[in-house]
Amino acid sequence: MTTWLDGPDSVLSPTSRRDFFDRHWDDAPLVIQGRGPAIYEGLLSLEDIDTLIHQTSPTHPAFRLVKEGEELPLDAYTVPNVPWGTGAVSGFMNRESTRALMAEGCTFVMETCQRLHPSIAQLSRQFEQHFHCPSPVNLYVTPPSARGFQPHFDVQNVFVLQVHGTKRWQVFEPHIHRPLPSQAVNGSVKPGALLHDITLEPGDLLYIPRGFVHVAHTTDRLSAHLSVSLMPNTWADVFRSLLDTLPQDERFRAAVSLQPNGPAEASEEQEAAFESLLEAFVEGSDFEDALDALGRRFVSTRLPHTAGQLAALDTDQTVTLETRLRKPEGIVWRVDADGEHAHLHFHGKTISAPWTAIQSLRWIANSSPFRAAEIPGDLSPQVQCQLAQHLVNEGFLVLD
Repeated sequence: MTTWLDGPDSVLSPTSRRDFFDRHWDDAPLVIQGRGPAIYEGLLSLEDIDTLIHQTSPTHPAFRLVKEGEELPLDAYTVPNVPWGTGAVSGFMNRESTRALMAEGCTFVMETCQRLHPSIAQLSRQFEQHFHCPSPVNLYVTPPSARGFQPHFDVQNVFVLQVHGTKRWQVFEPHIHRPLPSQAVNGSVKPGALLHDITLEPGDLLYIPRGFVHVAHTTDRLSAHLSVSLMPNTWADVFRSLLDTLPQDERFRAAVSLQPNGPAEASEEQEAAFESLLEAFVEGSDFEDALDALGRRFVSTRLPHTAGQLAALDTDQTVTLETRLRKPEGIVWRVDADGEHAHLHFHGKTISAPWTAIQSLRWIANSSPFRAAEIPGDLSPQVQCQLAQHLVNEGFLVLD
């Protein structure tokens, strides 16, 4: 049986990715049940959760406690002014208070767990590679017979992965179709027509597109689930990116006279200028440039995944023509070029080379494993080794 380690296609099974995009992605919830807990084996056990809560000393805002939609005040479950070297740090968890409050029905929420747990980081990177959008992961631990949140909707698409216990979910028709972050509602909303009323067990999955109202509460068992959020780029983002280029055109920098007493009534001259600028916007806008800008932003803001660089300082990592190399799993990358240089972008880094090396960089990024001698392009053996060595030093490649 395949597991989450095989990527989102396995997490979605038996639903195919094509069917998911055609029927569910931005349009309808998806419920997958009856697969058994083995599909999430090695992802996050109850022991792992206990370690995260009670041994890693998390600090606010990495975690919080909520009950019935209300976040508890920090002084109820954190410790202020903990001595730390020559200073002090606030926000550390008060373990006894946290455990007591959870016993009273509070939900423990740990956000962006991909920064704290290696397996969850791997899960997040897998989703980012397949869906090409930020995929932060939150952990929710709710005691028996409790509810953390009132009916609400999210402005991101959410995969719920039930890893321990059971939880009853009710999903209602959308409050807003495909809402943007600016349309978020901070608090509860009135549910509409009920679409799903299900109880998730370990191994189950619930997908909730943005805008769909939902509420969940535990049964007679403690529940733990991971929430993988997908924050897709929208056409609004594309047009926002295009609008960012307008100041480069002097015509768009011309002053506009307002009529503050209102109502505004545009003059014929203003109407003509507006129509002319609309035409200029259409003619001067480059859709592919906007997509490129969004792609660069996505790659540059991914969580770094360059494990092994510390070990490289302690061992000989010299690359020869026969050295076998590979790209670590989970790296999100991009290759582009300007008039003089080719660039490899990955996880906040940019590696530059002469523009003639762009095909070599693309080949390296798409090939694994390989020998340095196999790197294509008009490169001498010395340059092949130098390029590979540089990418090893920067963490894009590792010795296989």
